Amino acid sequence: IFSVPIANIIIYMLICGLCSSLRLFYFGTYIPHRPIVLNGTFEKIMPWEKSKSSNVNRWISFLCCYHFDYHWEHHRWPYVPWWDLWKCKEIRRKMNEKKSQAQK
Repeated sequence: IFSVPIANIIIYMLICGLCSSLRLFYFGTYIPHRPIVLNGTFEKIMPWEKSKSSNVNRWISFLCCYHFDYHWEHHRWPYVPWWDLWKCKEIRRKMNEKKSQAQK
């Protein structure tokens, strides 16, 4: 294929697959679900309410992992497709604003 050795193509494809898997695991699974340390020990139960979402804007979130970092929103509204998770993030932001105004 275009005079590139097949071994180089296979290695390139393997490296890309490995890098994308590590990125999805780190940003999409570990970061949002990492347990909170209390008194030097990890919590044993991780309910979905404690999952975390990033605070980046929606374009960076899209480029990072297709909004995979909007994890709280994903667990709160699991039926929403990934391309609409940023809308859920906006809904959550507005809900938090209303809650903070009501507490004043």
